[in-house]
Amino acid sequence: MDGFWEIGLKAWDIAAGSLIIKEAGGMVSDFWGEDDHLINGNIVGGAPSIYPFLLEQMKKWLVPALEARKKQ
Repeated sequence: MDGFWEIGLKAWDIAAGSLIIKEAGGMVSDFWGEDDHLINGNIVGGAPSIYPFLLEQMKKWLVPALEARKKQ
């Protein structure tokens, strides 16, 4: 199993990697499960066996923190 997440990257930091993951059969999104990771720079990706768990953790722990940070 292999997975990855990162906060606040630029599109050029993740474009090639996200394409490679998708072409290899993996899954990639932002922390909300949307396809906006190249825009907002928040990415989670991995093999189909680990991706749902990683996304669940992002939604549980990081999304609330990011939402609170936006309000400041």
